[in-house]
Amino acid sequence: VELDVYQYAAAAAQIPDRPHRFRGVWTVNGGTGPHRGDWFFCPGGGEVPRLIGGFDTAGTTLELLPAALEGSRGGPSPRVSVSVRDSMMAALDS
Repeated sequence: VELDVYQYAAAAAQIPDRPHRFRGVWTVNGGTGPHRGDWFFCPGGGEVPRLIGGFDTAGTTLELLPAALEGSRGGPSPRVSVSVRDSMMAALDS
């Protein structure tokens, strides 16, 4: 998967200066989108990944329009079920 990520100046999470990574986890529904997912900050050192936001993807801007019109939910809330998230994280860690 190729992904363009844009960082905005006003970040909602405190991210330390030490090395770290992010993971995007999402489920795929039928069609080209929109698909919804969660962004996690993965600090390393055995710390649990932290949900820091969500994202929407689609094959075209027009397909993304319904998700954009829905707007923000007022802070990070999971879009991917816990069982799916845990199995995806385990697969990425192996």
